[in-house]
Amino acid sequence: MEGSVRVRHHLGILLLSTLLLSLFPVAAAETTSGFGYSGGLTSTGGTLDGTGLSTVVAWSNDGSLLATSFHDEILITTVETRRMLATLDPLDVVRSIAFSDDDAHLVVGLESPYQSTLAVAIFETVGWSRIAFTDEGRDVDSISFLPGGLLFAVANDADGVIEYELTTGDESNRFDGGHTDRVTCISHSPDGSQLLTGGGDGVVNLWDRSGPSIVKSWPADESISDCAISPQGEWIVWTSGSLMQVRRLADYSLVSTIHLDGDSKNLEWGPDSSRIWLLTELASPRLEMYSTSSWTQVHIIELGHKSVFFSVEPGQRKIAVSSSGKVVALYSMDRWQPGFGAAGSDLDEDGIPNFRDPDDDGDGVPDEFDNICPDGNYCDSDPDANLIRRITISASGRSLRVTDSVQLNLSQSILLRELAAHAIHDDSQVDNGEVSRIDRMLCKGTDEARVLSAWAEVISVDVAVVLNGQVSCNGKTGLVGTGTIDTQIRVEVRWTVDFMLSNALPKPFNLSYDLSVPSPHGTVAMAAPQWPVRMLLYHEGHLEFDSGVVAKSEPEAVLYVPEHPPDDSTVFDIAVEWLEANPGPVAGTFVIIATMLLVLVRLRNRVDFKFDLEEEEYEEFEDDFGEYQPQDSIDDYAEYVDQEFTTPNFETSEPMPTVAARGPPPARKGRQQPDRPPPDQRKTRKVVRPDADESEEEPDVIDDADSPGADAVPPGVVEDEPDPAMRIAADLSAETT
Repeated sequence: MEGSVRVRHHLGILLLSTLLLSLFPVAAAETTSGFGYSGGLTSTGGTLDGTGLSTVVAWSNDGSLLATSFHDEILITTVETRRMLATLDPLDVVRSIAFSDDDAHLVVGLESPYQSTLAVAIFETVGWSRIAFTDEGRDVDSISFLPGGLLFAVANDADGVIEYELTTGDESNRFDGGHTDRVTCISHSPDGSQLLTGGGDGVVNLWDRSGPSIVKSWPADESISDCAISPQGEWIVWTSGSLMQVRRLADYSLVSTIHLDGDSKNLEWGPDSSRIWLLTELASPRLEMYSTSSWTQVHIIELGHKSVFFSVEPGQRKIAVSSSGKVVALYSMDRWQPGFGAAGSDLDEDGIPNFRDPDDDGDGVPDEFDNICPDGNYCDSDPDANLIRRITISASGRSLRVTDSVQLNLSQSILLRELAAHAIHDDSQVDNGEVSRIDRMLCKGTDEARVLSAWAEVISVDVAVVLNGQVSCNGKTGLVGTGTIDTQIRVEVRWTVDFMLSNALPKPFNLSYDLSVPSPHGTVAMAAPQWPVRMLLYHEGHLEFDSGVVAKSEPEAVLYVPEHPPDDSTVFDIAVEWLEANPGPVAGTFVIIATMLLVLVRLRNRVDFKFDLEEEEYEEFEDDFGEYQPQDSIDDYAEYVDQEFTTPNFETSEPMPTVAARGPPPARKGRQQPDRPPPDQRKTRKVVRPDADESEEEPDVIDDADSPGADAVPPGVVEDEPDPAMRIAADLSAETT
């Protein structure tokens, strides 16, 4: 009995622990790097008009300058302001760049496709003038400085290496005979006694500089893409294809052979030898960081764009990546805030005073272009609520959703769209595959556990308990279906936190929130303004609250959501509301009714036209018989009154016309006949049959009553039918024909 109680007790503790653990976020198996896309640099003063494509990049040793190459020119940029400091013309296509140890000189390796052409150019960083050059070398894509900064080594034309004096460009030492193909990588040991080289022949050589002679050599299955000795002198590392091999410098023993996710392009050591970075590519480019304590992969940075070379800032908090395009992409662990912390008035409370802030109101529109606002005056101090950071809280059933949306400014959006348009295909359009790559690049660095816990601490309601949740990200808005010509579309990135509630939220309720939660760290949000912010609250799909512009100084609030007032809407109000909510059916009904009316009107017009035709026939009939008007009074025909008119009985051998036998045509029956006098009061037409040799004569109209000798029939004249009805029938038959 006691055992069963103990089992039930432990079972209850286990269930309670499971429930409590479900309330806390669970960290993802893969940790995030903390690096987020932070913008980019372009050639020719920051425009995309130039045709130069980025190839290599290099940081100064103090981290204050960044040198970037665009085909045959080099841009020197200050890291803090990202403004161009100088432009260098080395007179050939740039293949490599390196600062001397004291940052006093910049050595540039060139393509040099022909012998006795400029292969290496040396510039001093004070005044940025060229002080020396060398003409021996080919495809100089690797430069190594001897510790102390007096010598540097580059590849020569004979598949070997030459060391030159830094200030004069004079040859100091030569390493020949170690390779059968072009040298692809060079690295000096920290003490300067050894030199490591790798070549396209797949061979890695370790040289004794005092000889010079080869101390140790290692073959590889493929050409060597990069090689380097660690800054502390512990290891030798080289990459070949998708393999990275690590050996100890002291005894040349094998430490590890690592299978990479894709083919490696170049590598770079951290300054303390605790980490090593590699640029690899399989389905898409990525940066991989390995820890030298265990030689395991620690971080992955997704690069959605093309990538050919990278360099890590000495402080290990910034990375520059050349894209073989018009943009050099920058990644950072910190927000880019030039002027942060300086004294002065700060309208948007972002830590940058207005006199140094290019965007005083924080809506992403530079002050010089911020000229649209309701008042039309001082628009740079009136933030656009539709462009600032937006936090939307939506409650529906047992779901509570928090959406944090930020917009990149137009300049950032243009650079990102340029990277996206050339991520897979070299065209000017952003297709679905390229959008998916950029979406992973913008969202992959999100620390979901950190975001979830931050919002769980500041969101609460008094009628329900906020339980566990999950985080998602979408960085496609403003990229889908766009191209490089779309310069007025801003890219928007949204992070959504979906919480589960213990129950649905009945009205009324109180919502407590704090808008000071920053957008996700280590993402592109660090390049977007965080203040001011706008908050929207929806309950069951209905907008309950719109905060407008909220300043950083008042981020917290408790919002009371009342019950719905009683519905006292009239039938007219309901009808108007229904019409506003359903404009489609209303418009469709109107179109149908209008179409029916149009058809009816056209049908009516067609019937009226038929009546007009009948009226025209009636007028023609009057023209034919209008001359038969009575000329004598009815007294002259007393016998017509005394005896009833009967149908005549024709005793003639002539056949009766068909029309006369069956009466007037049906069309005549349905039409009102004109009033006519009795037959004996009508005029009769005497038709004279012309002889064969006589011309046709006009018919004579003879008055039966007044003409003398009416009873006599002149020769050659045939009298009409004895009965007028027959004459009329014959005329009608002739007219119909």
